[in-house]
Amino acid sequence: MKRLGLSTSILVLALCVMVPHFPCPAQAEMYIAGHAGVTVPRDTTQGTLNGTGDPIFTDPTKSFPTYLSDLNLETSVVYGGKIGYYFESARALGIEVEGFSTTPNIKQQTAQLSQPGQDQTPFDISGNLRVTTAAVNLVVRYPGARFQPYAGAGVGVFWAQLKTPVDSDTDTAPGFNALAGLRYLLTEHIALFGEWKYQHAVFDFNTQTFASATLPQGAIAQANSLSGVKFHYQADMFTFGLSYHF
Repeated sequence: MKRLGLSTSILVLALCVMVPHFPCPAQAEMYIAGHAGVTVPRDTTQGTLNGTGDPIFTDPTKSFPTYLSDLNLETSVVYGGKIGYYFESARALGIEVEGFSTTPNIKQQTAQLSQPGQDQTPFDISGNLRVTTAAVNLVVRYPGARFQPYAGAGVGVFWAQLKTPVDSDTDTAPGFNALAGLRYLLTEHIALFGEWKYQHAVFDFNTQTFASATLPQGAIAQANSLSGVKFHYQADMFTFGLSYHF
């Protein structure tokens, strides 16, 4: 029943914004907004390589986990938009549907491949990474006449594309989205706001990038054994925007 109520609220929100004569609830507050700013990504964590066999060392009959060191990502621009709805019966409580995109590319760097009980293997890597998110957030605010601090959290669908000098791949994954901000109403209908976001998702890319690693002398290079990489993506975002309140 909770899922049904949430789905109904999202549908009402979309119809109220997009269909001018749809009978929206009286006194409920709806808004649309656009915002832009900067993404400050954190290093990727818990990186592991996909595949079987012994890609780094000398026993092809055994299977070992192969770990990737944390990767440094670049600061980048983020931009997006949202539509929101505050409920009639609880003016401090609302729901938002938003989408935004950013490009926290993988910096040129020397990463490390490792297996339990073995020395690390250095590996040069760089790549273009784009992350686009569609999220639904539950939001609470202080409904002041001018200043309205707010915070929220929700879930999203994260679409990521990784391009390296070797190949490219995409992945779609669920993730977590959180936000906090301050809105200032310039007029009854127009407001400025500043916002912080945090997002987290786990991406799994099918790429042959790591098969070209420089391996220790005597190692067995199995081209198909390093078929992809999985890592945790986290980022902080700082944006400013303009919203219109109906």
